[in-house]
Amino acid sequence: MEIIRKTLARVLNTRKYYTSYYRNAIYKYTDFNSYFELFSNIASQTNVTIAKKEIAFLEDIPMGSSFNTVKNRIYGSFRIVRELKHITMLLSEIKLYDFKFTLEMHFFRDKLVFFKYVFKNKEQKDLLIDLVLKKYFNKEKEDRCNSLYATDTNNNYIHLEDEVHLSISYLTLNFGFFEYLTDLKEEEEMLIMTRNKTAVEELFNKL
Repeated sequence: MEIIRKTLARVLNTRKYYTSYYRNAIYKYTDFNSYFELFSNIASQTNVTIAKKEIAFLEDIPMGSSFNTVKNRIYGSFRIVRELKHITMLLSEIKLYDFKFTLEMHFFRDKLVFFKYVFKNKEQKDLLIDLVLKKYFNKEKEDRCNSLYATDTNNNYIHLEDEVHLSISYLTLNFGFFEYLTDLKEEEEMLIMTRNKTAVEELFNKL
């Protein structure tokens, strides 16, 4: 444990890991609503392709793998950020031959529930899309749209989104994370309702 703590402290204290993308990602996920919107959007999709193979981080690292299991398979600079209760986010910049991309990994109670690749090189975009279509989707490049969804038999999902940058999101509805987010959302809405009711009552008494 002491070795792990020292390693985390060294990484967290190294300023070079603060890229603009990291800052934006950290800001985005400081509130659980970003997760809730993502997972509820996936859960509500009706036009979803059945994936050609299991959706996983790697063939031998499925969704739900532990933080250390996943981290030890990453070959690149990384920064660990903890912002929300029960959630750990690991950000990494990876270069694989001529391909450079950012990887987000999100763990709920030490289980991988969501990870995302972001590719900024526009010249490589078509090749990357073709690779994803070939691996997971029963589609050709000619009939693809800008946003595609696929799911496997284990309730895991992949979402390919071709906008300013190409992003590929992988997530699972297993391991209780979506239920946890739903409970937080309900608590937030109940709190807002209570505050609004109190405000109306106070206003009524003052009029």
